[in-house]
Amino acid sequence: MAHVGPHVVTTDHNDIVLRLLAENVALNPAIASRCECAKLEWGVGLDALRGRFSDGFDVIFGSDIIFFRPSLPGLFETIDQLLSRKPGAQFITAYRERAAQTERYTLELASARGLCWHEVPLDAFVPVDELASLERVHLLVFQRTATVG
Repeated sequence: MAHVGPHVVTTDHNDIVLRLLAENVALNPAIASRCECAKLEWGVGLDALRGRFSDGFDVIFGSDIIFFRPSLPGLFETIDQLLSRKPGAQFITAYRERAAQTERYTLELASARGLCWHEVPLDAFVPVDELASLERVHLLVFQRTATVG
């Protein structure tokens, strides 16, 4: 694992994956005291995490989680509930586009939750000779839309 800031919570809904996450954390003593694993089913039982982390999370990462259309409303409910209200808080996700309709739906859900987004071009950090293997991979950064008071 890379450098970890003040506190990291790794999540999954699958108990086997959670066990493997915990084993990985335990193998990295430098981060073990600042990293924990928690079960998270999108859109379900969010009060427990919100109660423990009342300010929300400044950054939420999700890798290859945008593919199953029926799960997306729960994902964006989770992001809305757990992403900090601080300026600059971000939800960052990378995924391979499998269906254009799913991507459009994702952006509609984000917009409905008051999130704006931009795509980070992969050629900004991926060597040119590796770009072909990442065809249809997208890296999106979502932030809350600024409100004028």
